[in-house]
Amino acid sequence: VDTIEDLFDLAEILAKQTRPQGPQLAIVTNAGGPGALAVDALVSAGGKPAPLAAATLAALDAILPAPWSRGNPVDLLGDADEVRYAQALERVAADAGTDGLLVILTPQAMTDALAVAETLRAFAGRRKDKPILASWMGGTAVEAGEARLNEAGIPTFRYPDRAAQAFT
Repeated sequence: VDTIEDLFDLAEILAKQTRPQGPQLAIVTNAGGPGALAVDALVSAGGKPAPLAAATLAALDAILPAPWSRGNPVDLLGDADEVRYAQALERVAADAGTDGLLVILTPQAMTDALAVAETLRAFAGRRKDKPILASWMGGTAVEAGEARLNEAGIPTFRYPDRAAQAFT
């Protein structure tokens, strides 16, 4: 912890989520750029991107559009809806090499931030074994979804790099 902001981020995570069993974070996003920034911040802070198993990649390949990222971060692409998020989260969370999840949402024309937040809320209610963090980017365009996540005990961050750093 280097700053007071880091201290409060860590306190929020510890108050709302289980502690990770290791440093490996899986990132699920609808935008590649924020996912890449999160990986850079994670590595700089001493964490590691979770190496997704071949079986996980094959399972994701079966449900995601052809141009998906085929790695971690898992880029669901800009047209990802709550169903695509739900399917990807189930598969990524089941990977034994994943110690935690960071879910990133950027507002896009076909993205319903509240619906995706509801999906993540339901998912988190079933998964208590790994910490789940969220970065709902977009200010007022995503604030209803961000509020729903906070109500559900999911730490939220305006920027994914800060969330990734807080994971470590």
